[in-house]
Amino acid sequence: MLFLSVSFLETFAQQTEFNLQEAYKTALEKYPGVTEKVGAIQAAQLDQKLIKSKQLPQTKLQLQNSFGTLESSSGAFFPLPGIFNINGSTNAGEINTSFNMYGSVLADWEIFSFGKLSAEHEASGLKVEEAVSDLSVYQLDLQSLISRLYLKILYNRVRLKWSQDNVSRIQKIYKISTVMASAGLTPGADTALASSSYYQLLSEEDLQRGRLHASKHQLNEFLSVNLELSEFLSDRFLSAAPYDFVSPVQGKHPYLEKLSHQVEYQRTLQKVAERSMLPSLSLLGGLSSRGFGHRQEGRSNGWVNSFTNQATNYLVGLGITWNLTGIYNKNLEKKRTVERRKMAESGYQQQELKIEAGIRATGSLIAEQIKQVAKTKLAVSKAEEAYLLYSTRYENGLINLTELLQIQLLLQQAEEKQIEAFKGLWEQVIIQSELKADFSNLFEKF
Repeated sequence: MLFLSVSFLETFAQQTEFNLQEAYKTALEKYPGVTEKVGAIQAAQLDQKLIKSKQLPQTKLQLQNSFGTLESSSGAFFPLPGIFNINGSTNAGEINTSFNMYGSVLADWEIFSFGKLSAEHEASGLKVEEAVSDLSVYQLDLQSLISRLYLKILYNRVRLKWSQDNVSRIQKIYKISTVMASAGLTPGADTALASSSYYQLLSEEDLQRGRLHASKHQLNEFLSVNLELSEFLSDRFLSAAPYDFVSPVQGKHPYLEKLSHQVEYQRTLQKVAERSMLPSLSLLGGLSSRGFGHRQEGRSNGWVNSFTNQATNYLVGLGITWNLTGIYNKNLEKKRTVERRKMAESGYQQQELKIEAGIRATGSLIAEQIKQVAKTKLAVSKAEEAYLLYSTRYENGLINLTELLQIQLLLQQAEEKQIEAFKGLWEQVIIQSELKADFSNLFEKF
């Protein structure tokens, strides 16, 4: 009883249907490419926060404790990086070294910049939206890819069943030819001829079985599940339900959404370049504390004096910063963003025309392919009728084996053309679904 229960459960698990929508949801959950796009969105959001932090006061703190000589002289210099300044006494009889302590806090708050910071923040927000649209585009591409791989499995299953049916028919012909040859009703060569056809079709069956397993592995790259326990119902592959191939696009296509964000981003960068040519007004504030301990002969407490003998000061004010040399560079940057915006707008228009033309083209092709598959179904039905009639005639000795094999080959070719016709139909349906950004019809079908 336990063995029968386990066998029943295993059989039930193997017969569990694995539909197209389930495959897509599994890919969204497990495929690393989706995680990568989500990470790009989070990174863009952090970039936006970094841009926004520029609107806050920039505060710097420094603390120093040093020891050095105390020679002093008059003169002037430019305070370039790498230069340090010392003020002290040169009185004779003193050891001109000192302990120094210095600490300061400086705040720089850019309170007005002609909207440059707000434009930069707007641009960073558009980068977040572009990252979101990148995810939508990737999900659409993933839907298209999963649909192709899923239907490839169904196609290979149908091809395998077609091969098995051909083997079954030839096997039946081989048995009949063996009986008739044994009875002396037909030449013995008929048996060899039927046997040759039988083994040719067996090799075809092995090939189709290998292709089916290969297509499952290709789909499993995106799913990471055990597809051997999943059942792919291939009967629906050879049935074309009424299909709405003239429905309009619902909403803006993700491809167009992404391109529109690129256009807006370049337009915003143009604003940033324009406003970067103008000065900025900052509120400055500083607090410093300075200590000095002069080391003299007979005294060694100079280091302690550097902390006790202090002078504290503050300084506040307004400052205007204007990079006059950068005006030329920013003007060039503005012209560059204008050209890039024009490129993005042209790319948007080009993609829009491509989508509209693609939808019309696939709609016309699908309409004719639906007629085609209906005719191939009728052709298979008639070929089956003819095969049954000629098979009966062969059993009665009215025709020879060669004629029956020709009829069997015609039936085989008719079935193959039907399979290929449906394959072409579903390929066009996938292309149109991608152009419309709507796979609901395929999800309902498979």
